[in-house]
Amino acid sequence: MITWLLLLLVCHLTCGYFYKELDRSFKHKLAQQYSPKGNSKTDFDVRSKQYQVVKNVVWFNQPYWTQDTIPLGDAFFSKCAVKSCKLVPTTSSTIKSSDAVIFHAVNLPDVSPPKRHPKQTWIFFGLEPPFHYKSRVWASNDWFNLFNWTMTYRFDSDIVHPYSVSRNRELKGFKRSYGDIIKLKTGLIAWSVSNCETRGKRRQYVKQLQDYFQVDIYGKCGTFPCRKKCFEEINKKYKFYLAFENSFCKDYITEKFFRTQNLDVVAIVRGGGDYSRFYPPGTYINTADFSSVRELAIYLQYLDENDAAYSEYLHKKSLFISGDNIRKIAFCEMCRKLHDINVYGRTISNISDWLNTCFEPPDLEAYTTDESELQRQYIDVIASKKKNKPILQIDY
Repeated sequence: MITWLLLLLVCHLTCGYFYKELDRSFKHKLAQQYSPKGNSKTDFDVRSKQYQVVKNVVWFNQPYWTQDTIPLGDAFFSKCAVKSCKLVPTTSSTIKSSDAVIFHAVNLPDVSPPKRHPKQTWIFFGLEPPFHYKSRVWASNDWFNLFNWTMTYRFDSDIVHPYSVSRNRELKGFKRSYGDIIKLKTGLIAWSVSNCETRGKRRQYVKQLQDYFQVDIYGKCGTFPCRKKCFEEINKKYKFYLAFENSFCKDYITEKFFRTQNLDVVAIVRGGGDYSRFYPPGTYINTADFSSVRELAIYLQYLDENDAAYSEYLHKKSLFISGDNIRKIAFCEMCRKLHDINVYGRTISNISDWLNTCFEPPDLEAYTTDESELQRQYIDVIASKKKNKPILQIDY
């Protein structure tokens, strides 16, 4: 353990140049990060007649949470490179006649598919992992060979719609005193959770973490309420936030991560997505980088006792900010592709085969055998050096 901590200290003292180079390369990556599947045609002329023809788009079943952010009409596309698209009201007539029909697959009604004309594009839309789909009617034979495109959080979707993206922060006038920020932090880790038992077994992981630190759980699954200004308190008082996803699925990274990245807390992430697509290493802590919960606990204790190492995380993450209107970006991409249907048109035979990319968490089995004695020993070591700080955990 001492050797491991010495290696961390050496890296902290000698890796500064590497981090600077990494930041430079990541800024270039940010400029190209929204690069959906098949998005290779970049030399199109929006002035050509092809891109002036208005394409009507209709929801088959619009989710309630998009009704305020995706209004009817053409204004939503006004800042797109290709602007000639229009969202029309949902009627039996518009479903039959529109150029594209978007099906919110998570809550798709248990009905037979509507009739369609051959030139329509049917879009399978969903931002939840497959386990959380309330409807599976789309998996029946009646829906085979009907969908043309996917619009999901996955990067192999036809229209990529992640929960958010990151960009370089405007640093002019942006000043932070990390020493003052750290002085106010009297707690260690925060998590608020309302979905207690999940496919990702995050609660089991937290229970193992509790063998090393006291964990205060907020929300429905905890003993402490999370009021309106809960995250303001967490931002001020705690060093880490557990941004644990409910499922391990390909590319599934939600607002739990992105929201935390805009705060003065360091996210501890756990999920099936590649977080480095959005933020460079050194701006978050990934449980996948540790062979056990015990190793993670050792590293958290190291950061808690070394303000310089901890503040480096805050500094690196402050160079970026998340929160761009990714929904508008995705719909602009949809509009452009509708005007190039000969290039991007296709038919998906069985959407279930494409959708099922989730898997069991790979990080629990190795930790549940013969670990308790090692955990007790490690707690004794920590207690002899420093009294444990309470850990608050919060999940959206």
